[in-house]
Amino acid sequence: MVYLTCLCPTEVNSVNCNTSWKITLFMDYKENQDDILKGGDVVRLFHAEQEKFLTGDDYKKRQHVFLRTTGRTLATAATCSKALWEIEVVHHDPCRGGAGHWNSLFRFKHLATGHYLAAEVDNDTAPDQMRSKLRGQNGLAVYNLVSVPHGHDIASIFELDPTTLTRGDSLVPQSSYVRLRHLCTNTWAHSTSIPIDKDEDKPIMCKVGCASIKEDKEAFAIVPVSALEVRDLDFANDSSKVLGSISEKLEKSSITQNERRFVSQLLRDVIFFVGAQVDTLEYEFAKPDRERQKLLREQNILKQIFKILQAPFKDTGGNGAMLKMEELGETRQAPFRHICRLCYRILKISQNDYRKNQVP
Repeated sequence: MVYLTCLCPTEVNSVNCNTSWKITLFMDYKENQDDILKGGDVVRLFHAEQEKFLTGDDYKKRQHVFLRTTGRTLATAATCSKALWEIEVVHHDPCRGGAGHWNSLFRFKHLATGHYLAAEVDNDTAPDQMRSKLRGQNGLAVYNLVSVPHGHDIASIFELDPTTLTRGDSLVPQSSYVRLRHLCTNTWAHSTSIPIDKDEDKPIMCKVGCASIKEDKEAFAIVPVSALEVRDLDFANDSSKVLGSISEKLEKSSITQNERRFVSQLLRDVIFFVGAQVDTLEYEFAKPDRERQKLLREQNILKQIFKILQAPFKDTGGNGAMLKMEELGETRQAPFRHICRLCYRILKISQNDYRKNQVP
């Protein structure tokens, strides 16, 4: 990652230190209003009738889009980092962004994976009352919302339909209630009671369908997300990818000395990220940030931590493990012992007063 800093009115240079610059697609300065929906804004989509957030997640090694059921009394409090979507306003010029109008076209980029919201034909024959109602008497084809890896796919374009009477060329308020119309299939998104995770004891992933008939109550509330929450997700997501890469190198015994130093620093950063304000290996620590504890689980950082602890002792290539347990106390293994201590520190902090992160 590089940052831009302006040295004079006509020159911008790239530097490696943090600055307040942010690169976005071109937007007229008049459109840069806090209460207007713009390209680059990150939001949650909350289904008003079902009281569930539109979420993207992996299930059985495949990405799915669904309305997530929660057991919480207050459904709006059941926030998840996998329910964050970045708004893209579609123009003929791919270098333009800007404010969204009601007659604009939109894409929704899933922030955690980089995939895009789209729709495809759904041949699922599972019975559903809402789907049967909106299919119509002619037995028209029905669709469901899916995740696609590329934004240039025409199936990823949507329109926003207001729930109140308004002009098509007016700006979309950032906190609006909208219905989603899929442009390519000319269908409207709607909730279903069809579970995606039907093999689970308590299914929580409800399929989102698309049908030709519009139902007024199938509306989503656009819920703005703070810049701090977006930055936290970026850090957790990037950290998970790096730790995953390190665990693979440990399994193959191909990690370098510089990479060991780097992962040690990253693990210290994760400890401070969750809430430790003292030395990273001190027993006493400040009360961890609960939302950041949740990020460690949702973005698979805890999963990668366990892999790092296991990887050096696994024989994956038939040539023996990189490290034997009895060798761990040797002086030459001090760098890896330090990595292990940092990993256990993260596991301890992540579970502090947080039942969902506790290992059974």
